[in-house]
Amino acid sequence: MRARGPVLLGLLFWLAVRPRAIAWGATPEDSGRRLPGDDLIPSSPRSSTMIITIRARPPEIWPWLVQMGYGRAGWYSYDRIDNGGQPSADEIHPEWQELAVGDRIPSSSRSWFEVVACEPNRHLVLRGAFDFLLKTSYPGANGLPTFGSDGTWALVLEERSDGTTRLVARVRGRSRPAFLFRLIGPFITDPGHVLMQRRQLAGIKQRVEAAAGAPRG
Repeated sequence: MRARGPVLLGLLFWLAVRPRAIAWGATPEDSGRRLPGDDLIPSSPRSSTMIITIRARPPEIWPWLVQMGYGRAGWYSYDRIDNGGQPSADEIHPEWQELAVGDRIPSSSRSWFEVVACEPNRHLVLRGAFDFLLKTSYPGANGLPTFGSDGTWALVLEERSDGTTRLVARVRGRSRPAFLFRLIGPFITDPGHVLMQRRQLAGIKQRVEAAAGAPRG
């Protein structure tokens, strides 16, 4: 009984900070504007926009994005969780630099993202749809299964006049049964997404700036 108080306070605290957490580094204008891939799930009940500024230009960042993937360069996040314990790459791999619309990027041994938009040095949009009953990915354009999810993940590079680049990460998604995921999403899915996405953005920034020789600070 005594444990309910701290748990309730924790839940209330998370609900209070959640709107800012899923918009880490982004302004309300950033979160509200349209980005590549938004049209694929136009009525998405779940969306987040997170941004980090990198001291490098888009051509120096792009190679790190296109080589991502399970069994490839990793995701630059918590490798024990999303990369089978294998360290994410700390260098550019030429063998993973070719990426085109329709390609599939493994996200685990049984799941994958489909490349749905790819404009070098500008944006990369991935779509991941998963059937929880069959425990496998499926083409998102086929519609939602009885128990599954469909989401887009856009990584957009916005060059600035001072030589830096904003890396924008936009996630949109829908799930079935909708009521269940709307109930558990804010307490299970969202905290995990915030932790992993922030770690990934920081991991990309660290690697790009180290490779580009950008000064620390």
